[in-house]
Amino acid sequence: TKKLGARHMTYRIFKRPIATVTSSVDLENQRMAEIGRLSANFIHEISNPLSTVMIQLEQHKDSTSANFKYALSNMRMLIRYVDAMRQQIRAESSEVVFSVNSKLQEVKRITGPIAKQNRLKIKFEIKDKVRMYGDPVKFQQIIANLLLNAVQAYSKEVDYISREILVTAHSCKHHLHLKVHDWGQGIDAQVLPMIFLSFFTTKSGASQGLGMGLTIVRNQVCGYFKGSITVKSTKRGGTVFNVKLPLKIKQ
Repeated sequence: TKKLGARHMTYRIFKRPIATVTSSVDLENQRMAEIGRLSANFIHEISNPLSTVMIQLEQHKDSTSANFKYALSNMRMLIRYVDAMRQQIRAESSEVVFSVNSKLQEVKRITGPIAKQNRLKIKFEIKDKVRMYGDPVKFQQIIANLLLNAVQAYSKEVDYISREILVTAHSCKHHLHLKVHDWGQGIDAQVLPMIFLSFFTTKSGASQGLGMGLTIVRNQVCGYFKGSITVKSTKRGGTVFNVKLPLKIKQ
């Protein structure tokens, strides 16, 4: 459903992917199948170099350098991501009870330098300690893609109300509520219903990705976690993504 008012447009997705016409679905499936094949080859090609670099870093893990520890931590996370991609291609999943707080902090460490390069600050407000059941890598994919999307909402040359990205998290009964808020350029009302579609992007240039970031968010939130996502945006007034995920365990 969608609501269009004088100030903003809200678009909601509940527990199912956005429907598209048959021809578009066929084309999307073909492109996804090709990406799957390319991804499998890519993962195979980078696994050995990553393992080699990790072994070399581990041999010097007694280093007291903060930059070295940061690089080692990120390399470990990158290897976990590659393993998760391999599992995803094989239709496997690693489901555990994990700390939401710690996973959010890991994502912050990765995306923080990217935000800094764009003269942005990421602020986290986590109101309570929360645990949930599921695949922690898929959870981190949701947050990381929403944060990167928020970073891209800003231009270095434009002065905005705020150059901050705010992430809030709290639990309520059996659900986790997440919010990612940026004060960037906003999303045009006509574009808003299409932002979760595969390969859709308003950005140009080889460095701007494939238009899959929000599709991954949609699939993980609505497909894997069986949750829901809402996005509200105003032109030049910013964008807010609200995510609701079942915890599946007692707190």
